[in-house]
Amino acid sequence: RAEGEGGMLQNYDLAYNLATYLLASAEARDSSHRTIARNLLVHAERSALTVLDEEGKDGDELAELRALAESEARPIRCNLALADGLLGNETDATRACLALITKLSVKGDRTAGESDLLAVASSNLAFLRQDREKSLADVLKRLPPLG
Repeated sequence: RAEGEGGMLQNYDLAYNLATYLLASAEARDSSHRTIARNLLVHAERSALTVLDEEGKDGDELAELRALAESEARPIRCNLALADGLLGNETDATRACLALITKLSVKGDRTAGESDLLAVASSNLAFLRQDREKSLADVLKRLPPLG
């Protein structure tokens, strides 16, 4: 049940993984499963951003905590964009993927996690745009290199 995931799925990783499974599996053909996946991802993003205790932290510690929370939320947002696209909001989904791809592709020294995220965002964008392009290969040619 989408409404009950808050009490059942306190762990945002579990909510993210379940939503990703729903999007990647044959279950995603059913719009109700895509809606459940989207709701789980919204919950996961909110949880990832609020899981850290900011009380009593100084400026540097607070900045580090916020950066960590943001890095945890990025993959969630990437799949949230895919869910939105699958639910018909292709413009915002494409915009979100492109923003993430742009931000990560201009970064000089990406971590392995950032490179993985760039690959996922690129793949999600290619998937969302495949119906509007001549071929998936055409979409992939225009994406930035991952290395």
